[in-house]
Amino acid sequence: ERSMLSHQEPEIRRTGLDYLILQLKLFPLPSESNDKASNDLTAEEALSLAIQPPPIESIRSSVEFLRRIEALESGKRENLTPLGRHLAKLPVGNVQVGKMVLLSAILGCVSPIVTIAAMLTARSPFVSPPEKREEANAARDEFKTGKSDHLTLYSVFQSFSEAEARGAKAAKKFCQRSFLSYSTLKLIAPTVGQYLQALADTGFLPGAKSSRLRSAGTKAVPSTFDRNSKSDRVVCAVIAAGLYPNILKVKAPKRMIRTAYGAVPAENTAKELKFYTKSHGRAFLHPRSVNFSEKAYETTWLAYSQMVQTSKMYVHDSTQVAPYALLLFGDVPQIDVQNKAIALDSWIRFSAPGRIAVLVRALREQLAHLLATKLEHPATDVTDAPVTRAILKLLVSNGY
Repeated sequence: ERSMLSHQEPEIRRTGLDYLILQLKLFPLPSESNDKASNDLTAEEALSLAIQPPPIESIRSSVEFLRRIEALESGKRENLTPLGRHLAKLPVGNVQVGKMVLLSAILGCVSPIVTIAAMLTARSPFVSPPEKREEANAARDEFKTGKSDHLTLYSVFQSFSEAEARGAKAAKKFCQRSFLSYSTLKLIAPTVGQYLQALADTGFLPGAKSSRLRSAGTKAVPSTFDRNSKSDRVVCAVIAAGLYPNILKVKAPKRMIRTAYGAVPAENTAKELKFYTKSHGRAFLHPRSVNFSEKAYETTWLAYSQMVQTSKMYVHDSTQVAPYALLLFGDVPQIDVQNKAIALDSWIRFSAPGRIAVLVRALREQLAHLLATKLEHPATDVTDAPVTRAILKLLVSNGY
């Protein structure tokens, strides 16, 4: 998986190799030992000139990933695509989070996504003293929003901002009562302003004043770009679109119990649920996740920010993902007409009649054209385009 680590520091909180490669392509560095600038070299060639070059396999893995998300062209020269150029310009060191930020301007949920992005770059705001762990967990669960650590982080910052509006003393008292880190949460607003300013500078927020966004944060975001911010389904779809292919499959035991009305499915416990990734098999939700104690999900898929190897393969910051979010923003779907199914990346499968497959294919083609237009001409407002409205309706209604 893209964010698996073998040590304690999560990759999402560091500048990743993916982002460094995009930076080298966007801002070429002349080489003393080579007449070509770094954007004319392959990533492998350019990074081999470093004093301590990254492992070759890591570089190749990053290039393959950047091609997969269409940030680099598939040719031998590894040229930047329009998406790659914009990701390189954003001050977001993780390209998957950067992609979330760009997509939020298209689907009209800038404030929550940019705030979540800023929260992911900082330390966890939750404080859990060993002697008060149960109390701290209960306080954390007060902020729980949906089946999503990402939405919960947004809820935390909103509550903190409300407390801070009453003064620093009120904010510190709120943090102490809620087992939150005041120093961590104080760092979020400046980061939000920085991300918003960068988004405006690239043209993705036409009509917004860059300097005003830097100082006022989400309060200065034009309403057009926040029209869907209250829809958890839209926000979660953007999270999934950015974090893909970081996807977990949820497997629950199928047990039946007898009742006076016949056999009915038995309710599972959280411990009975199992989680899997395509590349690494079994994984576990981190105990600090708000989803750790969930007994059931409406879908069988979760998107996650990073995976860390400690005593177990732990997944941090997960969010339940609806099927249409994956079908629209995941890999190109393969249609299995004979079995009436749609598959992504050969392991994410959905049962679907032919008409749904045709609808998904048509929408994805229109979406690809829309994204290309926005990336080539950022000032173009596509938030109310017919295809955008169709996609939003599908995401909000979950297909019904």
